[in-house]
Amino acid sequence: MANMANEIATRVNRFGIGAWLAALPPRIGSGPVPKLDAGQTEDLRAPGLVLRLGRAASRTAGASAIPLDEVVIERASFDGAGLELPFGLYMARETPASAAAKLSADTAGGDPAAVAAGDRRISHVLDNALVAEVAFRSGMTGIEQILIVRLGSPYRYGISP
Repeated sequence: MANMANEIATRVNRFGIGAWLAALPPRIGSGPVPKLDAGQTEDLRAPGLVLRLGRAASRTAGASAIPLDEVVIERASFDGAGLELPFGLYMARETPASAAAKLSADTAGGDPAAVAAGDRRISHVLDNALVAEVAFRSGMTGIEQILIVRLGSPYRYGISP
C-alpha cells in the first residue's frame, strides 16, 4: 500500500478489520479505538484525520458491546495536517482537472454556479462504490479536505461487493 491514507480508504465501510483497527492508533498518533455499543458511532481523531466508526448493521444482532471485527469506518476525513493524502493527491497543488485524472472523471459538483456560490466540493465516484469528495481551496487550486465514503451496506474486507 502506498501510504496509510490509502490503507484507510480501502477499509471504509468494511467489517472484518479488527486486527488492523486495533493496531492503527500508534500508526496514526491517535488514542485507542473506542469501544462501541450497539447503535453508537464515535470519531477516532488523529492529526489531519477523523474516522467515523460505527457498526456493521447486519452483524451480531442484540449484542451490547460490539466486537472489534464488526466495527466499520463509516467515513474518513483527511485535511492533510498529518497523514499523506490518499490516491496520490497533494494538498497544495491539486486542481479539479488533476484530481479527476487521479480519481475519476465520473463526478458531481464543481459547476461554475456552485463554485461562484462558494461550494468548491467535487465528488468522484471510484471503483467498488467508493466516493471521494474533494473540497478545494478558494481559487480551485489546493485541497482543504477529502471525505471518503463507500456506498451501500458494509461488507467483509478482502471481498468485492
